[in-house]
Amino acid sequence: MLDLVCFGFIRLDTIAIAPSFPEINSGAEVAAATQAIGGDAAIVACHASGLGLRVGLIGNSIGNDSNGQLLLGMMDRYNIHQELCQIDSSTPSNFVAVDRRGNRTWFGLHCKRVRDDCFNTPLELFTCAKLVYIDGYLGNASVRAVRFASNSQVPILLNMGTDDLASRSSISITSYYDKSCPPMDLARHRAELADILAIVTLGDKGSIFAGRERVLVSRAHNISVVDASGAGAAFAAAIAYSFLRNHELEEMARFAAALAALHCSVLGGAGDFSAQDVMHYMEKSSNHLRFVRDPYGKNTGSIQ
Repeated sequence: MLDLVCFGFIRLDTIAIAPSFPEINSGAEVAAATQAIGGDAAIVACHASGLGLRVGLIGNSIGNDSNGQLLLGMMDRYNIHQELCQIDSSTPSNFVAVDRRGNRTWFGLHCKRVRDDCFNTPLELFTCAKLVYIDGYLGNASVRAVRFASNSQVPILLNMGTDDLASRSSISITSYYDKSCPPMDLARHRAELADILAIVTLGDKGSIFAGRERVLVSRAHNISVVDASGAGAAFAAAIAYSFLRNHELEEMARFAAALAALHCSVLGGAGDFSAQDVMHYMEKSSNHLRFVRDPYGKNTGSIQ
């Protein structure tokens, strides 16, 4: 029996950090660079395994090239149970440029086949899990995965996705991009759909944890950011861990904020932090939490 099975895009990332993005037709010296496992589902799997969960990973096929072998080696290192198909092709990869402010830009290679691959991926591993993480970015592949998990009565942690998918999830996580909709309104809307909890992430401003009757606002830690790519996946891995360990809402919020901060403090840190590391960080560094009174009443659309 696995604690968590993750479904989504799997690739190899090359991450390069520069002081700032250069102007067009110019360049910038890279301060640091690394290769790391990429794709939200894969990063969630790495972090969840580092926290001590038994983790499985399914998604697109990978190539039998050197990048594919490197990815398989990384999964072995993190003790991830994977059922990935290797094909006679190139492994999907990304080049990710990150500046010192945490802004990032990516360029993908060999990514066109990913959605078809994910749509045809066998999903039976879901039935061996206590919780499944599903990346909602993959269109019909995500719809198929959510339906399979729902029909198998396995709790779902959904990253993004449509309202229809969110209505089948136990916990949904949504990044706040649509500035025309106040974040508390988005939280209220998603809370009406998810079975247990809806979370709206606000980047460096923190996150909103919204249940049917109460809402908790969690502030992000004030840290020096090294690499923010994958921070949302680190956050999701912490949510999965807290859910499976039956944490109270406040402890879940603190744990997720702490792991996200630790992830951003290093370059390519997926899977490098244990639950004890996160707890130690929580002890020495605090983030502000507050419950919102009458959260779904008037004048609660802004986060001050």
